[in-house]
Amino acid sequence: MLVVQIMKEVFKTFYGGLFKAIILNLIWFLLISPIVFLFVNGIYLDFFIPFMLPVLILGPIILTGLNLLNKIYQNEDFSLKGIFNTVKSSFFPGLLAIVYGIAVYLILIIDIWFFYGRSEGNLLFLVLTALFVYLTVFFSITQLYFWGLLVHGKKLTLWTKIKRSFFLAVDNILQSFLWLAIVMAITGGFLYFTPIFPALYFSITGLTIIIGTDKFLNTYKENDYEKLMSNGKLSD
Repeated sequence: MLVVQIMKEVFKTFYGGLFKAIILNLIWFLLISPIVFLFVNGIYLDFFIPFMLPVLILGPIILTGLNLLNKIYQNEDFSLKGIFNTVKSSFFPGLLAIVYGIAVYLILIIDIWFFYGRSEGNLLFLVLTALFVYLTVFFSITQLYFWGLLVHGKKLTLWTKIKRSFFLAVDNILQSFLWLAIVMAITGGFLYFTPIFPALYFSITGLTIIIGTDKFLNTYKENDYEKLMSNGKLSD
């Protein structure tokens, strides 16, 4: 099963670059902690919008981390200049990516809340609630591919990455669902065992996204792979 191969490769890569992966994870944790703290406190203080803006910085931070994890996956050396260039090249794509993800999730969550609030005694609204829950899960699958394509498909336009992420999710729906389930299980496990979260979580999940996307892309024939990684349409 492809998902099993992905996880084997994840832990093999993590073990091979253990020191770099842990240091990268600790830096990632230190960077996102104040942003998450501001966001959570903004909700409790009913001061939501000003505290929402720093969340956008999560996009560049996450994408920079994924690109650096990909260097570990590709057995590439780190250099100060290379890290600086990675931060620079990841900023704008990461910003667009987080805006795209937040916007769609907000729409889906508002729809679920709206229809669920009116679903008591109304079968149609209950069905619509279930539909939007499914769409949220499906969109989460596309997000795995989307962030993976941000790393592996740098030459693609944003719109092409979005289209490719939906195509890959539909074309590999069962394996992709298992892939998402594993990422969610890893997240739940690390949240439960909180002390190891700062040192391991991002590196494990990041490698799962990077390696998973790479493995799924490699299941296509060479011609199809080239079309997936170019701006041309995938056909024939």
